[in-house]
Amino acid sequence: MSGFYEARLTRTDESPEVRRYAVNVDPSEGNLAAMGAEQLAGRLDGVKYHYAQASQFQFSASDQPGYNLGESLLYLLVALLIGEQILAWSASYHPLSRRNAMSHGGAA
Repeated sequence: MSGFYEARLTRTDESPEVRRYAVNVDPSEGNLAAMGAEQLAGRLDGVKYHYAQASQFQFSASDQPGYNLGESLLYLLVALLIGEQILAWSASYHPLSRRNAMSHGGAA
């Protein structure tokens, strides 16, 4: 495996020695070239698999089983945030307007 390794050795005079090594993987393991069906079949001999081109893939949300909660959760979150703002406004301090302050005996 690639990585950094450390060897702790003891010399003949009983003093410790530390040697550090860096090991790299074989460069062919990181080859990102596209592989065809024939090359893949040769490497996966004895393994059951299905090979398909990405261009043949078609996705339809209606074909998926179950129910997608994403949109419902989004609406719930928006409603919760609006409710939070209304609650914050109603619980906050609002000074009396000038007209109301004068009618209640306050100075302008």
